[in-house]
Amino acid sequence: MRVLEVFASLQGEGVNLGKPAVFIRLAGCPLRCVYCDTKYSWDFGGGVEMSVDEVVAKAAALGVRGHVGKMLRRDRTKMGLSNLAFTN
Repeated sequence: MRVLEVFASLQGEGVNLGKPAVFIRLAGCPLRCVYCDTKYSWDFGGGVEMSVDEVVAKAAALGVRGHVGKMLRRDRTKMGLSNLAFTN
């Protein structure tokens, strides 16, 4: 998969506002939301090719227990990321 970023931050919206979270931002988002604040993620050729194991290792190395974001919640099994064990 093409990965733009793996980073730790505080959740900035919703019921998890202010909670630590790991964000995995993938390249090639097809949604094109008008309110998108990461339009650079629309480029299917952006980012770096990473295996599932590499993404999981990078996320785990951040040492944050957070939640899986809305895009990954929907697609994580399809992408092979169902082994991410972040909890609220």
